[in-house]
Amino acid sequence: MKKLFSKIDNSNKDPNCFVGKQFTVGRTSVTVEDVIAEGGFAVVFLVKSNNKKYAVKRLFVNDEVDLGVAKKEIQIASSLNGHKNIVGFIDSNITRHNNGVHEVLMLMPYCPSNVLTLMNNR
Repeated sequence: MKKLFSKIDNSNKDPNCFVGKQFTVGRTSVTVEDVIAEGGFAVVFLVKSNNKKYAVKRLFVNDEVDLGVAKKEIQIASSLNGHKNIVGFIDSNITRHNNGVHEVLMLMPYCPSNVLTLMNNR
């Protein structure tokens, strides 16, 4: 996988510029409130819909192998939904852009704490 944000929109290299923008993930329309995490291949946003907070993982893939990996992640997250030790899964969608790049969005419940905080508290 390669970093592809620049191929999608050169004016939006900073993930914070998405604050206030809307995305539709599956059947849910959400508004970005903040950036939770940024990695080499994805950005995770704190979003809100109907006064409820969620997390959206957004990534871009540019070939069939990486698209298959993203679809497998969605399938696994969906099949493990409801497990007490795994972050839940709500919905997803994959959009193909004109330049052959696919945008993958995954909607999950928002978990305000993280593993490190939980371990430190114990």
